[in-house]
Amino acid sequence: MGMQGLLLACVALAILLDLTSAGLVKKIIRHRRESLTPPKAENLTLPNPDQPVVFNHVYNINVPSGSLCSVDLDSPRGSQLKPKPVPLDQHTEHTVDGENQIVFTHRINIPKQACGCDKNLPDLKDLLNRLEMLEAEVSSLREQCISGAGCCGAQVTGEVATKPYCSGHGNYSTETCSCVCELGWKGSNCSESECPNFCQDQGHCVDGKCVCFEGFGGEDCGIEICPVDCGENGDCIDGSCICEEGFTGEDCSMTNCLNNCLGRGRCVDSECMCDEPWTGFDCSELICPNDCFDRGRCDNGTCYCDEGFTGEDCGELTCPDNCNNKGLCVNGQCVCNLGYSGEDCSKLTCPNDCSRRGHCFNGRCICDPGFEGEDCSIPSCPDNCNNRGKCVNGECICDTGYQGDNCSELSCSNGCHNNGRCIDGKCICREGFAGEDCSNKTCPNNCHDHGECVDGKCICREGYAGVDCSIKTCPNDCHGHGKCVDGKCICREGYAGVDCSIKTCPNDCHGHGKCVDGKCICREGYAGVDCSIKTCPNDCHGHGKCVDGKCICREGYAGVDCSIKTCPNDCHGHGKCVDGNCICREGYAGVDCSIKTCPNDCHGHGKCVDGNCICREGYAGIDCSIKTCPNDCYGHGECVDGKCICKQGFTSEDCSIKTCPNDCHDHGVCVDGKCVCHAGFTGKDCTELTCPNNCHNQGSCVNGQCVCNTGFTGEDCGEKTCLNNCLDRGFCDDGKCICFEGYTGADCSELTCPGNCNDLGQCLNGMCICDLGFTGEDCSEISPPRDLTVTEVTPETVDLTWVNEVQVTEYLITYVPTAPGGLELDIRVPGEQRSATIRELEPGVEYLISVYAILNNKMSVPVSARVATHLPEPEGLKFKSVRETSVEVQWDPLNIPFDGWNLIFRNTKEDNGEILNSLSPPETTFEQSGLGPGQEYEVKLEVLKNNTRGPPASKNVVTMIDAPSHVHVQDVTDSTALITWFQPVAHVDGVSISYGPITDSSDMSMVQLSTVDTQYHLAELYPDTEYRVSLMAHRGETTSMPVHETFMTDLDAPKNLRAIDHSDESITLEWRNSQANVPSYRIKYGPLAGGEHGEMTFPTGPEDTTQAKITDKPCIMFKWPEGLCIQPLTKIILVLVLVRKSWSNKE
Repeated sequence: MGMQGLLLACVALAILLDLTSAGLVKKIIRHRRESLTPPKAENLTLPNPDQPVVFNHVYNINVPSGSLCSVDLDSPRGSQLKPKPVPLDQHTEHTVDGENQIVFTHRINIPKQACGCDKNLPDLKDLLNRLEMLEAEVSSLREQCISGAGCCGAQVTGEVATKPYCSGHGNYSTETCSCVCELGWKGSNCSESECPNFCQDQGHCVDGKCVCFEGFGGEDCGIEICPVDCGENGDCIDGSCICEEGFTGEDCSMTNCLNNCLGRGRCVDSECMCDEPWTGFDCSELICPNDCFDRGRCDNGTCYCDEGFTGEDCGELTCPDNCNNKGLCVNGQCVCNLGYSGEDCSKLTCPNDCSRRGHCFNGRCICDPGFEGEDCSIPSCPDNCNNRGKCVNGECICDTGYQGDNCSELSCSNGCHNNGRCIDGKCICREGFAGEDCSNKTCPNNCHDHGECVDGKCICREGYAGVDCSIKTCPNDCHGHGKCVDGKCICREGYAGVDCSIKTCPNDCHGHGKCVDGKCICREGYAGVDCSIKTCPNDCHGHGKCVDGKCICREGYAGVDCSIKTCPNDCHGHGKCVDGNCICREGYAGVDCSIKTCPNDCHGHGKCVDGNCICREGYAGIDCSIKTCPNDCYGHGECVDGKCICKQGFTSEDCSIKTCPNDCHDHGVCVDGKCVCHAGFTGKDCTELTCPNNCHNQGSCVNGQCVCNTGFTGEDCGEKTCLNNCLDRGFCDDGKCICFEGYTGADCSELTCPGNCNDLGQCLNGMCICDLGFTGEDCSEISPPRDLTVTEVTPETVDLTWVNEVQVTEYLITYVPTAPGGLELDIRVPGEQRSATIRELEPGVEYLISVYAILNNKMSVPVSARVATHLPEPEGLKFKSVRETSVEVQWDPLNIPFDGWNLIFRNTKEDNGEILNSLSPPETTFEQSGLGPGQEYEVKLEVLKNNTRGPPASKNVVTMIDAPSHVHVQDVTDSTALITWFQPVAHVDGVSISYGPITDSSDMSMVQLSTVDTQYHLAELYPDTEYRVSLMAHRGETTSMPVHETFMTDLDAPKNLRAIDHSDESITLEWRNSQANVPSYRIKYGPLAGGEHGEMTFPTGPEDTTQAKITDKPCIMFKWPEGLCIQPLTKIILVLVLVRKSWSNKE
């Protein structure tokens, strides 16, 4: 019956919990738990505001009017109910089990009317219906249990009910007739909550979950919670905020950094470690992505890229001038189309890149000296070999009679055979050579007349020698055994005779031997090179030294010839000497049997002294064979094989130490058989525990540990406890809290401000609210100036301005170069001033400038800026020389430290980029080659320092126009010549040609030609005359340097040859002289029918004609063609050619 009553209670409770799921009862209990009025029943657990409500077999649903109208009953209209006091209806029933005396009592209290609510209110109607169902269920269960049918019907055997009969926290099993509770619940009807670790006694268990007391948290209330949120800058550990480095305060919200880093970084060592993307002293400035890759300037988060770069972070390369649409931009570099080159593809390319032997200008090659041609691939010769040779691969192959790099020097015959120098056509022979062409070899000193000179070498007569036969010789050259002095042999030692051919012996063998071929053959008993040494028998057998024919034996040997071995000390008479070794008798040993021996060699346990064993410690006996024990075991043990077997109560190697019971259990030291216990132990064998200081009579000693009375703590209860354990904000000293910095009060619960804000601010909840002009954790710091602005920068000065609302005593301005090793300097300005100028700075140097505010001898944190002074503009830029393709530039030196110069040439009319020359100090001059003729260039000079360019000095210069090139004179006759040339590279207006005889500068002619002409035919020239022709280009008032060429006109032939008189034996001829000034004419003649020819020479006549009379055989058969055989004597080859032509023409 007891089980049936329990089951009935479970079912009733389940029904009631089912009611609570409707919401009404649950809300009444949750919102106004204190208004419940329990009936006077013994089995009711009264509700407690801090504990869960538990109903035990008594169910009281009390809906008082006041509570009903104060709670929203989930009315669909949301209307507010108003209370009306009405009497309650109470129904009570009892179920009694006579066998087990279990009384089940259920009371249902319901109001007859709740306030003025509508009777048709759905929630109330539903509640009434559920209460009627509850009464029906209870009556049914009571009848079933009274009739003895059992609590579990047979029809549900083996099933688990799904109805919430187990308080809604489990399922009722018909197999066990009991509840199977969910996790976190227990009890017969699963109504008792079960929380993890019983909430560590730091919270209440409600519905299986811990509701923690204040200051604790976690699933089992085992975590101490900090009184304030530690935020992102600290961690809550054991109830206190442990702040990260750089943060302080109760909630870790305060830092030692300016403006608390504006919440954009961490404060480390009083400096802001800013989060991305912030920077600056207080993280107020935005940083740029990737720091602009050092390719631009960062201004508050935005990159202003240097030339040649683009993109958000200046990470993309650009091409100059977009390659001028003449190429493709690939990774910041132009890949130019065919025919173009340069950084921006603006330059026209030249064939084969001028073969790297010149500079390309506007598509044409300006060749380096020594090269020519369209692509500078043809080596050129200096001065075109002066028309006295042929240019082959850049070298002059000179005509016969000329030499030199440019064939300008007269040559010598056969090149002086390389035996001399050719000077002005004559050989200056080296020593040893002579003759017109240095082909004859000479002999030194003409062999002193003691020999004959043959091909430059002296063939000396007998009795003489030497290069010049100046040395007298000796017979047989003294056989090499002496020195020849003035024809006589001075023999070396060991040789004699007229020619040193006889060998001699030293000291003539001292008369103890015979001299044979220079060596002594000594008699018996003597030896040595000169037989001066007496010998010993058998050479002392090598065991001694021979002195004056007698053996002095070494130790160990004896006898006339040292052949007998001896023993040391003659074995001291204790042995026998055999072949030099001692054979010792018994009892003796050693090399000389001088050592007495001991029996058995003392077994190695002792030292043998004079035949007696001196045993080592631990051994004894005649031969040290017996082991001994230390101190003979002090009589407290037995010695066995050298070890003590101690009696009971004694120990150690010699049984000298008394032992203690149980070895004092390792809790003490055994002293003379008695235990001296360690602190904390006592007793005969130190097994009993003691308490330190007997707990100071402020606690009880339990198993060696003090259980302290209230108000005391510590290992020996000697310390007083403090209120709330000082809240872990201090340490307890004799019952009083010694608070950590920042806290105060009896239990350290009050926050303090550092330095009491130095009376410069107000302390509010542990934080200083500083007065105007002050800042910092304790208001001890001066408010810094802000908005530092650089207004103007020159090479030596920087102008600054800043803002500060606070009137301070003065401002300190420091400036130091950012490069390592710079010296920091400072200036001060009055407090009312908000600007300053820093002077005497070094040009081109980056400085870190900081401005501090100073008030009452206190200094603020600085506001800073990095500023680079400008570099100076170079001075004295001028042009030393200007040529067609080069300009030499000069400028003044600079008296400051700097890295170098940038000298830039830019063609003002060509978009082909710049020519940049990087020069190092102390250079102040430079010649730029490879320029275009007749072009205007802008020349800029910049100072370079720390990769920074200074302002340039600039001037323009125009190169000289170039003259026509490749000038040649060809097709030369006695009165004409053809001049050809190449046009200048520069744009010119025309070309002028001037020419005339070299000997007469007044007889000059000049011709002006256009730019399209490249040749000109000279006429009416004088025959046999050397001419000089000069070509110049001109553009406006500007002319080029002239280019010169010389040539010689040919001889003109005599004219009008005729016979003016003849007879049988003579003929008189007359002809008109040549214009050329020739001294004579040669006449060749001969019969037409064949036979001998004649030749005669006649001087030139004084007038325009010359007459010649030929006297020979009768000339009737001669026929004299006009002009035959008359020629200038000085030009034989040419006249002969002309004569041949004339003859053939007459034929």
